[in-house]
Amino acid sequence: MKLNTRINVKELVGRVLPKQTLFTAVDYGTRWIKIASVNIAGPQPALLQLSRVLQPAPGEDELDQDARIAWLADAVEMAGIKNQEVIAALSADKVITRQIQLPLMPEKELASAVTFEAEKLIPVPLSDLIVRYVKLGETEGEEGRQQDILLAAVPIEVVQSFYEMFIQAGVVITALDLQPLALWRALSGVVGSSAPPDGTAAIVDIGAANTTFIVVDRGSLLFWRSLSVGGDMLTDSMAESYGISFEEAQQLKEESGKILSAEEAVDVTAPEEMQLDFSLRDGLGEIVREVRRSLDFYAGNNEDRPVQKIILSGGTSNLKGFVPFLADALDLPVEIGQLQVDVTPGAEDEMPYLDPGMFMCVGLALREAKVNL
Repeated sequence: MKLNTRINVKELVGRVLPKQTLFTAVDYGTRWIKIASVNIAGPQPALLQLSRVLQPAPGEDELDQDARIAWLADAVEMAGIKNQEVIAALSADKVITRQIQLPLMPEKELASAVTFEAEKLIPVPLSDLIVRYVKLGETEGEEGRQQDILLAAVPIEVVQSFYEMFIQAGVVITALDLQPLALWRALSGVVGSSAPPDGTAAIVDIGAANTTFIVVDRGSLLFWRSLSVGGDMLTDSMAESYGISFEEAQQLKEESGKILSAEEAVDVTAPEEMQLDFSLRDGLGEIVREVRRSLDFYAGNNEDRPVQKIILSGGTSNLKGFVPFLADALDLPVEIGQLQVDVTPGAEDEMPYLDPGMFMCVGLALREAKVNL
């Protein structure tokens, strides 16, 4: 059923929300629908709610729109947010992003310059798109002081469809955010009472279908990329290796998956453990290659601020042995990220806030939180 609801979708993206302190976000992912609520009134944001609903595993036939609405409605009902306003984000494959450099100029001139660059870089008529930009910072270039701009564009009809799906599921999208910005807020240390940590870090969120890669330096967002690799590639590799279904491979990965260290591999005698380790390493190969390419591309343009460590996010980070495996593969320190939010003592039993698969959703809910740079 198509609603007659009319919205100005060009205002929906980038909208500044009213002065309030309680915000809820819905992260509509490939496998999970995640919901987070925060209170940003204090010096440190407080996490009020964090929940998720598992969608059916991908099969030969994708879920139709009615099925998607039904699963989203279930998640909304379970979280108790029916008829509320929420923040959401489109998946990376729906958004066109480009990083550009422009000379310093007044804001009105910058808007025109960005539009001109978008017409050159995006092979779609701008009349069919919502185009927004984010100023990442300034750098000294060959032609003087330059400002780094992140350009984002999304088809109007995609936003309209997404909005209507949420309406039919019982909630209203008041703002659409970008996944890299949500990841930046969640894990770079710019939100909360403490100052951002020194040093340059790459924050890598490995989702089911896509990976978000950003680089931050003392909280400043320097670079981002969306990579078309994710945890489902690992599951597909295991399904092929074992001759089992995707869902069976997903269960095997979550319950028994472990990447062996060199010391553990020496002592392994069971063939099934070696087969599982080989299958996992084979499936992770493309993810590692894409992350390494992104690191190399960043390094080629930022020799003065090299990446010093990797901070992980996303469900794939839960794989046993993945942190030391990635550290060895990239020759960099690797750690799981930590949310900078207050949580009621004992709430880990009710809210999976330590699960890296939930970090992106919390970052979306923090959209209106004060940023410290």
